[in-house]
Amino acid sequence: MEIAGLPPSKLLMYFPELGRNADKVIFGSDWPGMPHIKLNIEAVAVLPLPPRTVEKIPGGNAARLLGLNSHASSAIIASPNRQPAAHLRYSGKFSS
Repeated sequence: MEIAGLPPSKLLMYFPELGRNADKVIFGSDWPGMPHIKLNIEAVAVLPLPPRTVEKIPGGNAARLLGLNSHASSAIIASPNRQPAAHLRYSGKFSS
């Protein structure tokens, strides 16, 4: 399942089992329809999911499927110093 075109703040509402199905989820670029891809990746990274799950979605699964080394992308995505823009942070509440 490719989730790049979906709002990160709604992913857990749309897919409550996202963490359980993380091995089947990738984040494609959806280019040119996604002007703020970096912000969306950062917002996915702070969802309340286990760190290993977060590594899989934005790049780990795609790297696995393509036979690439995912260590570099995982380190950037999972870095504790990276914070998304305030308006993209997961608040624990779903808005409509």
